Amino acid sequence: MRTVCQPSSRRGRAVRTIRALAALACAGTLTAGCGGGPITNTGGNGNGGPDELGPAATILFPPAVSITDARTVEVRGTTSTEGVAASVRVNGVPAQSTDQYLTWSANLGLDAGANTIRVATRDTRGFGNDPAATATIRSIAILAAPAYGAIDTSRSLLYVSDRGRATIDSIDLASGAMRTVSGDDAGTGLPLGAPAGIAFDAASQRLLVADAELPGVLRVDPFTGTRSIFSDIAVGSGPAFAVLADLELDTDRGRLLVSDGALATLFAIDLASGDRTVLSSDDVGDGPSLAAAGAIAVDRARQRAFVASNVEGAAVVIAVDLVSGARTLHAGGFARIDGLVVDPSRDVLYLSDPTVPALLQFALASGARSDFSTAKRGTGVPLARPAGLEVDPARDRILVVEQSAAVLGADRDTGDRALASTDATGGGPILGLATGVAIDASHDRALVASAGPPALLSIALSSGDRESLTSADTTTGPALVQPAAVALSINGTQAFVADAGALSVIAVDLATGSRSELSGATRGAGPAFTGLAGVTIDPDANRIYVSDGVARSVLAIDVASGDRTVLSAEDTGVGPAFESPAGLTYDSAGARLLVTDPRLGAVVAVNPATGERQVVASAEVGGGATLAPQAITLDGAATRALVSNTLRGEIVAVSLVDGDRTVVSSATTGSGPRYELPLGLAIDPSRGTIVTADPDAHAIFVATPDTGARVILSR
Repeated sequence: MRTVCQPSSRRGRAVRTIRALAALACAGTLTAGCGGGPITNTGGNGNGGPDELGPAATILFPPAVSITDARTVEVRGTTSTEGVAASVRVNGVPAQSTDQYLTWSANLGLDAGANTIRVATRDTRGFGNDPAATATIRSIAILAAPAYGAIDTSRSLLYVSDRGRATIDSIDLASGAMRTVSGDDAGTGLPLGAPAGIAFDAASQRLLVADAELPGVLRVDPFTGTRSIFSDIAVGSGPAFAVLADLELDTDRGRLLVSDGALATLFAIDLASGDRTVLSSDDVGDGPSLAAAGAIAVDRARQRAFVASNVEGAAVVIAVDLVSGARTLHAGGFARIDGLVVDPSRDVLYLSDPTVPALLQFALASGARSDFSTAKRGTGVPLARPAGLEVDPARDRILVVEQSAAVLGADRDTGDRALASTDATGGGPILGLATGVAIDASHDRALVASAGPPALLSIALSSGDRESLTSADTTTGPALVQPAAVALSINGTQAFVADAGALSVIAVDLATGSRSELSGATRGAGPAFTGLAGVTIDPDANRIYVSDGVARSVLAIDVASGDRTVLSAEDTGVGPAFESPAGLTYDSAGARLLVTDPRLGAVVAVNPATGERQVVASAEVGGGATLAPQAITLDGAATRALVSNTLRGEIVAVSLVDGDRTVVSSATTGSGPRYELPLGLAIDPSRGTIVTADPDAHAIFVATPDTGARVILSR
């Protein structure tokens, strides 16, 4: 592990925050012994004996287990007693402190792969404690929205195009090691915009990548990441592209086949010149249209290409003659097709349908169709949104690029599925589309609402391990449909889930997982829900507040009866009307409800007694970052809230005094994997960190509120 010593330029606010946490810990309210919190070596007994240890230490950030795509990490923590510690070292690097190591931080360089963080302390008498605390962090490429893959069998590498991060990443199929081959921070040349189909040209030792944003095809050096244009309107002759999707090599003819969904066309590009010709389109070749042409696979034995297309609203596979461009319908009746690949050794065509989700197989000789890997065939990691497919003959499997930010390997005989990518962290069921998060501090866990697969998950804040609390196999009650947000009950025994799909608030018993409708179609009187978005608890009145974006209102729910009343809307309470109320949190210190409204671009305070609305922050109130807020939480101080600017991919601090706004964590503020669509937001009081649910990244992030540094706790 490399070492970097660099004091933080924003330490002041961190010291104040963590000092407050440490004071609470010393008072016995936030220690691990109270039922959760960071793991720490308790240190010596203070008697000065021969087995005396130095001061105990706690790592507040990063978590005990996490991943990052950064090559550095700022480690933050505390020691047990002010005035006792003489030094703190993290992997040999002297930590920085302004309060005699009551709080401290150190910047570390990270090696690719696994890194162990080891904290050593020494007191004023010379007694040491090593390790006083430890954590593990992996520095790897992290997939966000992968779509297609290309295999280099000679090096046992799978290259993956990631539209979410605008990168090309590689996965070592033997070791699982992942790295970014080309992107903003890897390689030079024309930047990647929206990389889609990808092929490895072994003869020229290059990657060819369809970029839908360019639109054109790029050549990428797999060793240096250097990017240049291979074929577009300015390079190579022939008709221009519109919206490129997939590409595949036709090595027998020295050309590249490229599908263009907008033009309903299959292009052929000369591998030497980049010149373009139309192989098949509505004007070239007979047969059904290549409307919405997407995934491609080549059947060399029969000199044809298979192209995913759309006929009369249904997804189909069209066979295209590689000489004449003539088209015939090969298979149809699918909801969607995102991946195709031909396995020549078995004479089989594999197809991915993300709507089921399922992998199907077709015997090319007979045309027989059967399930290959589905919910009913094959065990292991469940399919979520399978897309691109590749054959890995050395390991007798089909590689499945999952749009849920993973790559799976499916055994060719059994359909059993296992992870091939290693950027997952935390064990347990798939995280899916995490939309909301609440912290259960007494159990040191995050409660996470997932919209797909619909579930309420428990995620350990120490390890990232996941457990479903609402499994249909082991629990009872109404099924979750599309959970949007979650809140913890006052006594900590229940979670309240705002289910946008069921238009209901569901109470989940955290001990048994059993579910019941707290308020909705079958329980409680009052106006019906039309578009649930957020949920929070009013501990002072033992009632729940929910936001309804369709009705443009905030409703209050009586916990005992489930009865609903409109608390604030255009005709209830005075003040600026809501346009799309979303996240909400209760501010006990101000005796008010804080509500985000992304269309209004504002944070609005609501009086719980009158429904009166007052803008706290907006383009007209306060200055700083532009607001398009979704989730909201208080950061522990009575004068500041944190909101997720979802579409901007950032977390913003909002002053509750004057409305001023500052970006706390984003792609340009703080290191680590970037947010894709931050939705759920909560503060971990034991560590003073920000916990964020991001459905597009399929991840739970943890970030520091002062520097904005981010890692992924679970995905």
